[in-house]
Amino acid sequence: MPILRMSEIRSMKPEERVKKLEELRTELFRLRTASAMGNVENPARIREIRRAIARLLTVEGEGGS
Repeated sequence: MPILRMSEIRSMKPEERVKKLEELRTELFRLRTASAMGNVENPARIREIRRAIARLLTVEGEGGS
Protein backbone atom coordinates (compact mmCIF):
# COMPACT_ATOMS: atom_id res chain seq x y z
CA MET A 1 0.00 0.00 0.00
CA PRO A 2 1.51 3.34 -0.99
CA ILE A 3 2.38 5.94 1.62
CA LEU A 4 0.68 8.67 -0.41
CA ARG A 5 -1.85 8.36 -3.17
CA MET A 6 -1.92 10.79 -6.08
CA SER A 7 -5.35 12.07 -5.06
CA GLU A 8 -4.03 12.84 -1.57
CA ILE A 9 -1.01 14.67 -2.98
CA ARG A 10 -3.11 16.74 -5.37
CA SER A 11 -5.44 17.77 -2.55
CA MET A 12 -2.50 19.09 -0.48
CA LYS A 13 -1.53 22.74 -0.46
CA PRO A 14 1.85 23.50 -2.06
CA GLU A 15 3.38 24.27 1.35
CA GLU A 16 2.21 20.91 2.67
CA ARG A 17 3.74 19.12 -0.31
CA VAL A 18 7.11 20.81 0.26
CA LYS A 19 7.03 19.90 3.95
CA LYS A 20 6.09 16.29 3.19
CA LEU A 21 8.86 16.07 0.60
CA GLU A 22 11.42 17.23 3.18
CA GLU A 23 10.13 14.69 5.72
CA LEU A 24 10.32 11.83 3.23
CA ARG A 25 13.82 12.77 2.09
CA THR A 26 14.97 12.85 5.71
CA GLU A 27 13.43 9.45 6.39
CA LEU A 28 14.96 8.03 3.21
CA PHE A 29 18.40 9.25 4.29
CA ARG A 30 17.93 7.65 7.71
CA LEU A 31 16.82 4.34 6.17
CA ARG A 32 19.69 4.29 3.68
CA THR A 33 22.14 4.87 6.52
CA ALA A 34 20.58 2.04 8.54
CA SER A 35 20.62 -0.18 5.47
CA ALA A 36 24.32 0.43 4.94
CA MET A 37 24.93 -0.73 8.50
CA GLY A 38 22.77 -3.77 7.86
CA ASN A 39 20.04 -3.21 10.40
CA VAL A 40 17.01 -1.91 8.53
CA GLU A 41 13.73 -3.40 9.75
CA ASN A 42 11.71 -3.13 6.54
CA PRO A 43 13.79 -2.81 3.35
CA ALA A 44 10.64 -2.40 1.24
CA ARG A 45 9.98 0.90 3.02
CA ILE A 46 12.90 2.45 1.10
CA ARG A 47 11.16 1.68 -2.18
CA GLU A 48 7.84 3.05 -0.91
CA ILE A 49 9.46 6.31 0.16
CA ARG A 50 11.31 6.70 -3.14
CA ARG A 51 8.05 6.28 -5.02
CA ALA A 52 6.24 8.74 -2.76
CA ILE A 53 8.98 11.30 -3.41
CA ALA A 54 8.62 10.71 -7.14
CA ARG A 55 4.86 11.22 -6.91
CA LEU A 56 5.32 14.50 -5.04
CA LEU A 57 7.85 15.73 -7.60
CA THR A 58 5.54 14.72 -10.45
CA VAL A 59 2.69 16.81 -9.08
CA GLU A 60 5.05 19.73 -8.51
CA GLY A 61 6.24 19.41 -12.10
CA GLU A 62 2.66 19.53 -13.33
CA GLY A 63 2.37 22.97 -11.85
CA GLY A 64 0.96 21.87 -8.52
CA SER A 65 -2.56 21.48 -9.87
